[in-house]
Amino acid sequence: MSSLKEDEAIAGEVLEVEIARVRHLVERGYIPREDGERILGSLEDLRRNPRALLEYSEAEDIFEAIEIHLQRSIGESAGWFSLGRSRNDHVAAVLRLKTKRYVIKILGKIIELRRTILEKARTYSSQLFPSYTHTREAQPITFGHYLLGIEEELEDHYYMLEKTLWVIDVMPIGAGAIGGTTVEMDREELAKSLGFSRHSRNTLYMVSSRGFLIFALSIVSSLMALLCRVANDFILFSSKHYNIVRLPSRHTSTSSIMPHKVNPVTLEILRARSGEVSSILTASIEIYRATTMGYNLDFQEINRLAWRAFNHVIEALEIAIDLIRGSEVNSDRANSVSRDLEMLTADLAEIISMSRRIPHREAHRLVASKIRAGELERLFEEFLPSRDPMDLLRRKRFRGSPNPEFVEAYIAEKEKAIQADETRISTHTGSA
Repeated sequence: MSSLKEDEAIAGEVLEVEIARVRHLVERGYIPREDGERILGSLEDLRRNPRALLEYSEAEDIFEAIEIHLQRSIGESAGWFSLGRSRNDHVAAVLRLKTKRYVIKILGKIIELRRTILEKARTYSSQLFPSYTHTREAQPITFGHYLLGIEEELEDHYYMLEKTLWVIDVMPIGAGAIGGTTVEMDREELAKSLGFSRHSRNTLYMVSSRGFLIFALSIVSSLMALLCRVANDFILFSSKHYNIVRLPSRHTSTSSIMPHKVNPVTLEILRARSGEVSSILTASIEIYRATTMGYNLDFQEINRLAWRAFNHVIEALEIAIDLIRGSEVNSDRANSVSRDLEMLTADLAEIISMSRRIPHREAHRLVASKIRAGELERLFEEFLPSRDPMDLLRRKRFRGSPNPEFVEAYIAEKEKAIQADETRISTHTGSA
C-alpha cells in the first residue's frame, strides 16, 4: 500500500528537511563532502521537479522514492544519505513544518476577514437591524453590532490557533526511529535552519505524537462551526421572508426550472464543508486513540484528512471575506422590522420599573398583559413616546453595547488589536 501519490502534498517540505539535514551532516564532517555535494545536488534537482518522484511507483512512500532516485542518479554516494536518519523523525518534522504553514495561512485569512468585518461594521454602525433568539425577533441592534459579534468570536479562534504554533513549532530531527541516533547533531542549529523556534526534548514524544495535528484540527473545526452559523444567518437574512440582507450575486445561482429562485450556493457548500471538517476531526481522533505510544503507520491516514480540512478552512474564509465585503443591508426592511413595538418591550419593561420604582417582574407582567390586550401603544405613549429604537440604543452606555457611539469606539479599538496580531504573527511567517 504505497502512499507516494498522497505524499506529493508534502514533497516540498520533505526535500527541504532532507537538504537541511544532509547539509548539516556534511558541515559537521559525518558525510564526506564530495559524497554530500552529490547528494545535495540530486536533492536540489528533485526540489525543482518533485513530481519526478512519482515515477518510482514501486516505492512505499516518498522517503523510499528519494532513496531509489539517489541510488539511480549518484550511485554509491547515496549510501551516506540514510546516516542518522529515520523516516519516523523525518515525517514528524515534515508534518510539523506543513501544519505550521497551514496554520499561518489560516491566521492570515482570519486577519483579513476581521478587517473586512470592521470596514463593513463602520459603514453600518448606525443601521438598525433586528436581532434574533430562537430564530424569532428579539431586540433591535445595529448591523455593525451584529458583525462585531462575529469578529469577537473570530478573535477567540485567532488566539487559540496562534497558541497551537507553540506546540507545532518544534524540530524533531535526531529522534531517529524512536530511541535517538549516535550521530551528534547541533539540534539547535538544525532547528534554526529549518525555521523551527525550538527542538524536541524527548525522542518518544517526537515520533509518536500527532497531538499538534489534533489541536489544530480541533480549533479549525470550531472555526468552521462559527462560519457555518454565519452562513446560516445570511441564508435566512437574504430569504424572501426575512429580506433584510442582499447577497452578492456571485454567491448565488438560479434554479434550472424555477425562474424566480436565487439560491445561496456558496454558503450551502460552506455549510456542508463545515460538517466534513468536524467529521475529519472525529476520524483523526479515532485513528490516533487506537495507537500505542511509538510510531504507527495509522498516523499516515490522518495526514491526508488534515490537509483536506485545512484547505476547506482556507476556502471557507475566502468565501466569508467576499460575502461580508459584498453584502448590503436592505435598510427599509431592516428599519421596519426593528421598529416593531414588540421588539422594544424588554427595554420598555426596564424603563417602567425604574421610573415607577416597581419590581422589574411586575413591570414585565404589565407589559405582557398590554401585549395580550392589544394596548401596547398606550404604554409607549406614557413611557417612550418617541418609539424610536435608536433612542433606546443610545441609552445603553457601556462597552460592548449596540449603541452606535460604542460600536464606533469598538471598531477603533479592534483596528489596533488586529494590527498587533498581524505584527506578532509576522515573526512566525518569516520562519515558515
